[in-house]
Amino acid sequence: MKKHKRLFRLERIVFYPVLFISSIILFLIGWLITKLLLGNCSGMGCIGVGIFIAFLLLILLGVIVVSNIILIIKYETKNITNEKQKNLLYVYIVVFSLLLFALFFGPTIVDKYYQIKQDKFKVDYDLTIEEAVKNNDLDGCIKQVEKSYYKNYCVSNYDYCKNRCDLYFGGYLSRLAIDNNNSALCNDNIYCFYEFGKSTLNVDYCLKGTDKYFKNECILVVANKTKDFNVCDYFDQNTDKQNCISSVLTSISESTQIINSSICLKIGDVVAKENCIIQYSNDFNDCYNLAIGNNKDKCINGLSGRRKYDPENYGPILENDVNHCLDINSIGERNSSIRDNCIRNLAKTIDECDLMYSKYMLIDCYKLIAVKQNDANICMLMYDIPDFVGSYIDNIYESDITYVRSCLNSILTIETMEDCEKYSDFFITQDDKDDCVKIVAISNFDLEACNKIISQTTKEECESNISYFLKKNKKMR
Repeated sequence: MKKHKRLFRLERIVFYPVLFISSIILFLIGWLITKLLLGNCSGMGCIGVGIFIAFLLLILLGVIVVSNIILIIKYETKNITNEKQKNLLYVYIVVFSLLLFALFFGPTIVDKYYQIKQDKFKVDYDLTIEEAVKNNDLDGCIKQVEKSYYKNYCVSNYDYCKNRCDLYFGGYLSRLAIDNNNSALCNDNIYCFYEFGKSTLNVDYCLKGTDKYFKNECILVVANKTKDFNVCDYFDQNTDKQNCISSVLTSISESTQIINSSICLKIGDVVAKENCIIQYSNDFNDCYNLAIGNNKDKCINGLSGRRKYDPENYGPILENDVNHCLDINSIGERNSSIRDNCIRNLAKTIDECDLMYSKYMLIDCYKLIAVKQNDANICMLMYDIPDFVGSYIDNIYESDITYVRSCLNSILTIETMEDCEKYSDFFITQDDKDDCVKIVAISNFDLEACNKIISQTTKEECESNISYFLKKNKKMR
């Protein structure tokens, strides 16, 4: 142990100078990293960051040095016999630390260096381009564009390079034209006209150029900002026109304006206008003026839903509104019929529900009326619903009982045994009566009430649930 301590004292003579030199080296490395990360920084701020980074690196080196010294003291004391070996050992430690540093931080530093170099090129590139644009120097702009590629690139791709410069010129000229509200400052540059058209919302400037992408973008911006469907007619392709109209409708809805028939009727395109009326009409009369396919049916059905769910914006359900549903020609099977769906949306009485063809939608219609009128007797009328047109139910099927139970559960409030007695007429089967007793017994933790249940299975289920809850509550206490 003494030998180890003596060795450590001898090594301090070499260790401290090496540590000092390493600190200087690490500070310089930290300063270099700071320059790369912050660019052309100066002053105490830059020095402070450099010292901080150097300090972090010094900790890294210190950990490695200390760990190596511990290894030396523990395992290599007898092999270090002269000063030269000690110096070589410390050189190895420093080199190894720097290599480790390069391994961890090297890729990041190199990547940051090239990124800064690229950003500097971009700044210089933009400044040179801007200078060429201000001087109306097309050749100077093209030469600068060529630097982004390779030598003589613009010779074989002159139109491309010229187009790029036209874009740069357009951006600069458009700022002048917009600031002075004078299109003459565009100097016949089409890209300047596009920007000027978008700024002044004048579609005529969008049509002055032949670049399809920028032209369409300009038209769309003007259409959306003016919310004018007629602007969409300037698109050459019908698909673009339809997309424009849809975009304008979206802009209108986002501006909190309710879309209705009056807005749809402003659309010139027949297909788009009818699609709009189908989605947003607030007047059944509009539906009868639609000429395409079964759009009338879709329109009536769509408005029935809007009247049901959004009466504030599309009008309340009026008397005889359900008669419009009878004008729907499409009659599907079961719940696929839009005619029946329309009736379900607009029906106010069960007599109107009876106009439906589908038994399953008819049952749902009864339930809606029962809940709306808070009348459980309407639920019981479900047992008299025809299975299909012309054929009545002879027996009570389990599925029908399920529908009735769902309807009753939406209306009846059962909390006590007296409620079960009060509503006993609504429980057609013994299972329904037993279920009522079971629900009340469990909710009140009343084991004795379970004895009133006729079905042994339901009774055992009632007792089991209550026992479980009582046992659980007892443990919690």
